[in-house]
Amino acid sequence: MVETILGVAALVAVLVLLYGLVCLVRPLWLVHSRKQAGGVVIAALVVCGVLGSVPPSRPSNIPPPAWAERVEVCRRAMAVRDCPKSDADVAAARAAVAKAAHDAEQGQVQSATAAATTASAAAGDGAGLKYEDRDGVARPVMDSALNPYDPKDDADIYRAWGTAGVRRIERLRHAAADAVAKSGKCDQVNLTELADQRSKPPKHPVVMVACVNQAQFFVSEEDVERGIQSEDDRAAAVRSVTFTTACDEQVQAMLTYPSSFNLHWGQETTKDDAGNYGLVIHFDALNGFGNKVPKSAVCMSTPTGGMKVRIVNR
Repeated sequence: MVETILGVAALVAVLVLLYGLVCLVRPLWLVHSRKQAGGVVIAALVVCGVLGSVPPSRPSNIPPPAWAERVEVCRRAMAVRDCPKSDADVAAARAAVAKAAHDAEQGQVQSATAAATTASAAAGDGAGLKYEDRDGVARPVMDSALNPYDPKDDADIYRAWGTAGVRRIERLRHAAADAVAKSGKCDQVNLTELADQRSKPPKHPVVMVACVNQAQFFVSEEDVERGIQSEDDRAAAVRSVTFTTACDEQVQAMLTYPSSFNLHWGQETTKDDAGNYGLVIHFDALNGFGNKVPKSAVCMSTPTGGMKVRIVNR
């Protein structure tokens, strides 16, 4: 009932908007001037905006927590109003949100890396040394990369994590820098910073480590113990034959009729808000009624080396 009322109201608002636009060209009927027509257009646009911001009603087959997450993802992706109802639209919205977060993160990393490189060059001894510290000794980790956080200059970090949490972050920064320097993929560490978007106060810090050769690592306490991978390595891992084969097999096992699994050509790499990489595949298979249905599956790698699979209709 609510959806019907909203639909009728939206139709009326669109018609009023069209009427106002016509009256801007030539006033007629109840509108006697272009000024009045402008007011009609503005009012109609406001009503359309309000109606468009009202979330759709939750279908009975989607639990409230899952529905709230779908609405929030679609809102962040600025998708169409009915986006939360469509598995395919929600999957596209998740991908758009993840890409936006990744782009923002990369921009932050590049800015921080450039600032660190400039500061390091300014601290040199003037003898033309590029990656050495002031005493001319080449070190695997620049001294400036581990400048501790200051309660005054980094008050936002102290507010979110507390003094004990900041000590934990500092320990992780040193351990991460050391692990990255020994990885063989980094010529010299020139920056370590708390990765805000991937960290969860007060007990799950993640540190971004950048190198002079542009290699980047996002390191948690678990990564230090397990072994670290660069961002390029993480992305390459989900494109490997081992991962793609495991993805296909797990998806097939989840189907009502596994033998009907028909994989389509082409796959995409994706990345979630937590920084985990995954693979998106497309296929068709028979549903419970014996009809062939086009579907997509997202196989996400987990921090522990496992895989989470989600299947959506297309």
